[in-house]
Amino acid sequence: MKFLDRLSERGEFIDYAKNNKVLIYEGEPASGMSTFLKELENSQRSLSEEKNSVFIYLNETSKIDSLSEVIFNALMKKKSDAQAFQDLCVSKLGKYPHSLFENIIKDFSLVLKETAAAAFGNWESGKTIPPHIYVGDNTSIYYDCICAYLKDKGKVYIAIDNANVLSEEALDELKKYTDHINITFILGWIKNNEDRYLINKLINRLREEKITYVKPGFSGTSLELIKLVSEEIGLTLATENINKIILNRSSNIHAVIAELHTVKGKHVSEEKSPLLNQTIRFLFVLKIYFPEMILCRLLESDKTLFFVEDDISQLLKYLREQEYISFEKNSYFLSSEHHPIVMDSTKDEADILLAKSILCDFFNENSSLLFRNSSLMKSVLPLLEELHLTEYSIYKQIKRKLIEIALITGSKVEDHWISAISLTSPDDLLIHCIINVRDRKYQNAYRLIQQVNSEITDNRTLELLQAVILNRTRQHSQSYEEMEKLYFTSKNKNERALIASYQISNLIHENRIEEARNYYQNSLDDVVESDYSAYLLRNSAVIFDPNKAVKMLTEAEYKFQQLQDDFGQASSQNNMARQYILLNKYAKAEELLIDALSTIKFFPKIHANIVYNNLGCVSLCKNDLKQAKKYIELAITLANTSMPRAFSLMNKALLFVLEDQFQSAQKVMECVVAEDDFCLSRVQQMYASTQCFLEYKLEGRVTTVSLRLLEANKDQYNPEISEKQLAIYRSVPHQLNLYEDETVLYPCLLEYWYFNPMKLLESQTLSL
Repeated sequence: MKFLDRLSERGEFIDYAKNNKVLIYEGEPASGMSTFLKELENSQRSLSEEKNSVFIYLNETSKIDSLSEVIFNALMKKKSDAQAFQDLCVSKLGKYPHSLFENIIKDFSLVLKETAAAAFGNWESGKTIPPHIYVGDNTSIYYDCICAYLKDKGKVYIAIDNANVLSEEALDELKKYTDHINITFILGWIKNNEDRYLINKLINRLREEKITYVKPGFSGTSLELIKLVSEEIGLTLATENINKIILNRSSNIHAVIAELHTVKGKHVSEEKSPLLNQTIRFLFVLKIYFPEMILCRLLESDKTLFFVEDDISQLLKYLREQEYISFEKNSYFLSSEHHPIVMDSTKDEADILLAKSILCDFFNENSSLLFRNSSLMKSVLPLLEELHLTEYSIYKQIKRKLIEIALITGSKVEDHWISAISLTSPDDLLIHCIINVRDRKYQNAYRLIQQVNSEITDNRTLELLQAVILNRTRQHSQSYEEMEKLYFTSKNKNERALIASYQISNLIHENRIEEARNYYQNSLDDVVESDYSAYLLRNSAVIFDPNKAVKMLTEAEYKFQQLQDDFGQASSQNNMARQYILLNKYAKAEELLIDALSTIKFFPKIHANIVYNNLGCVSLCKNDLKQAKKYIELAITLANTSMPRAFSLMNKALLFVLEDQFQSAQKVMECVVAEDDFCLSRVQQMYASTQCFLEYKLEGRVTTVSLRLLEANKDQYNPEISEKQLAIYRSVPHQLNLYEDETVLYPCLLEYWYFNPMKLLESQTLSL
């Protein structure tokens, strides 16, 4: 049926979209919202003078955690844009085995894999890349590709049906898109009592972010609309009768239209077709794009349909014609769960339970079909648990496969998947170990790697992993020895660059600064041609003077851009900001930190504590104490390990000192002493500096004990700062202008060393 009515809404749409980044349409269930949002693409084309515009329609039934991934998937499937978008992805992510693109599409559905395989089937010869697993943040890669594709387009429209499923993370991405692209998001919001507060929360969020928005009116099922529908199907009814149908069908547009067909005598007895009912139930239960081939196999094998003579292909064609189901890229999905035929087919709980059982049995016997589609696996897994079919062989296999995909693509490993990995075989122990390494639970990983090594010997991957774990558990001498052997037996420059980055960390943490400088120069000569030398540059910069460090970090940032490593680039910006703070260039430091934060927030929250800590340091140096307090409290909240928390606590003590709250400052310093990592030399150095500052501001002098502590714990990176502090503290007491002599106010700055150890592992390590 052609689109009818909504003339006023369609006419207003273009004007609203010109002046607003977000349009929110709120309507009742089954009020025609989905059809309206789809029709807006045609309205935009016919009513707008814009050229080269792009319209993307999204309809997700489950929570959207990554808006960029959903848009990426939609562009891959959109006929008018798919080929051009795929070509761009090849140019950015690579067109060879183990490229970033290949790893990303491993987590996409079978349909998209087939599309990608056709587009990227002929790999370029002569190109090689290291066999390392990409474990960066895919959201940012999706975002980069989408922006690169859309930036040269005209106006971009993204319609999100059922926008109730947008997560907080997805809203963060929405803001980022509105900042960088000429884009308007059109959100279709379905009214319901449970989500009522969410639309108010969304509007408040848009106001806070200063994103222009409007909430146009959206009427329910109207008398005028039903009159038009009646005329379209050749039926003439009195106004009184139309109103009665609308009332009887609770304004459900699908139910009203079905009733009109009944009145005209064209209603088909779908309830008498077991095949139709079962098809709808399967789609209703899984709530995903169901590949046509698998759906047909499922229906053919359903024993409850053995005596049904209906032709499956003809039935599916009929369901599409009646708009009960939709079809895209060889997959079926329900057009609406509110359609009366769908509601009638799914109202009996016993029928739904039987459909779930048939699905579980089918995939248990045809697991190869299931394992090629992660969306199917994620849908079938809860069915097995609901029906207490956890003894089925596919139950653990699904969890193991989902873990493999998550580790390869860098997505989240759900806690309940891990139960499928036992602690009996070496392979299972290794997977547990890798998961703990990825989650930065290094003590657990160390215990597990010891068990694995007792079972498996002469395995280079295990040796690399163990050396990394030793580094992360601060067994630096042993890590250094093992890394050194691995460095000289490595035939891969990228691998050597990564190992050298860890070696710098080992030397620095043992306060072997001069050795670290020599090691940097020798190893850089060996791996300079590798883009992975970015990690070596980033980790080594801290041991050189600020001006040289800035040059090294600028080069590291450029190399990370070539690697498309957003975390590496953002962490380099943070470390560069640290150097600019030492150079008293606070505006430049703040600019870099804000830029780094815009990227870091797409990674696990624990990574943001370093940036927030350093923003707090900038604010302290600028005497903006109100802003400093905000940043420092955020850093303390997000710190999940002792050492960075101790640094942020000391910055909190500095803040109290500057506010003349000396008792509060001393209490915070006592908390620092109680931290597990207080014994570390770097913590001791900053503690000595902070304690001297506290005493000087309070008494106008520093105790002999604190002076000796500072003398014994001079700053390992910048000892000249400690020397200047000692000279001032030993001089005749005088009133110090802290913002004329910034040497004495030395906040606790943090730098990034981290990169995911999984980059050192070969792909086959995760072959479950």
